[in-house]
Amino acid sequence: MTIDQIIMRPLLFLNTCLCCLFIWISSTTSGIAQTIEIQTWSLRVRDLPIHGTVIGWVKKGQRYSVLEEKRGWYRIEFAAQTYGWIPERYAKEVIPPEIPATIPAEKQTVSTQTSIEPEIPSEPKEKVEPKEVTPPEIPTALPAKQQTVSTKTSIAPETPLETEEKVEPIEHVDTIESKNSFTNGIGMEFILIPAGSFWMGSDEYLENVAQNEIPRHHITITQPFYIGKYEVTQGQWAETMELPPVPQEERNLPVQQISWNDVQEFIYKLNHREGTSMYRLPTEAEWEYAARAGSESTFFFGNDENDLGEYAWYDDNSGSQPHPVGQKLANAWGLYDMHGNVWEWTQDWYDPQYYQNSPSMDPPGPSTGRAKIMRGGGWNNGPFFSRLVKRVYDWPDSKHAFLGFRLVTNRPISP
Repeated sequence: MTIDQIIMRPLLFLNTCLCCLFIWISSTTSGIAQTIEIQTWSLRVRDLPIHGTVIGWVKKGQRYSVLEEKRGWYRIEFAAQTYGWIPERYAKEVIPPEIPATIPAEKQTVSTQTSIEPEIPSEPKEKVEPKEVTPPEIPTALPAKQQTVSTKTSIAPETPLETEEKVEPIEHVDTIESKNSFTNGIGMEFILIPAGSFWMGSDEYLENVAQNEIPRHHITITQPFYIGKYEVTQGQWAETMELPPVPQEERNLPVQQISWNDVQEFIYKLNHREGTSMYRLPTEAEWEYAARAGSESTFFFGNDENDLGEYAWYDDNSGSQPHPVGQKLANAWGLYDMHGNVWEWTQDWYDPQYYQNSPSMDPPGPSTGRAKIMRGGGWNNGPFFSRLVKRVYDWPDSKHAFLGFRLVTNRPISP
């Protein structure tokens, strides 16, 4: 080996290392947002991505400059000389407004108009003050003066005891008619929900997340199904249960004060009336999949709770009472009142640890239990309880003025 070779080989090696380092830095930092804004209430900051130690918090609406981006994580300076990582999906890039170029003096023209009509300001929107919400596990009870007769006031324990009752298998069909919607014999409208996948549950990085909402896990719904476009109404309940007709002004209110057991009797009578056995309650996974309609945000319309009033009846706008179904905006699949109005029974038993071992395809819920899952939030709750991931539960024989349901079926049923 010559002296020239001895000298050149280390230099060539060093040059190769520098080129690789430049390529790695370019691939890691390309596309970094200059400024981001936090999109959720409160978010943990970690010293390392994914499994790092929590070293602080950032709040909704705060803006930060991005120092580095790596595999779905942003590195930010969230305090003086303090750096950490946050998940990319809970922040959005802030694009500064384009500043118009100044007109050169020689090109400016003098207007011959001597007066300018004043701009008429639009009426200011009423400022909505954010409401502090505490995260108890159970829907808030009605004030005594607003309570209606309830046959059960107790709430199920956090860990329900097992019973001998088993989950009935869900009947699926191999093919489904190419029909996007149908209306049954009592006027209940159903919307076709396509098969697909989604992320179910909460991310542990968020503040005030209940333990029964985590971990966030991937679920596949393998079969299309039909779900009620609206919550079941008082008029539909009275007709099916062969009760006296309800007043006209109450016919489109969601039925309430009905237990999970009452719903099973309703389903039995409706199936018998329609000559089928396909009507049932949705599983918890089917309910969240249909409610999300393809979204991954806190609500199906986004993350801003100030927009909730356009889509839901809740404690800020309900006047402490339910409202006729379908008055607010629907989700992307045309379903109404998936947020608010009344809580909705699902088919599933409650198990606080079920998400940790849930099947990834068509999860049927726990095989046994004592309490049943309710979803969606009610007219008596705030935005925290209206989140798509919120899970509450109660005994199957419990009845409340804020509790109703909607049905699903796996194929269209002719009236």
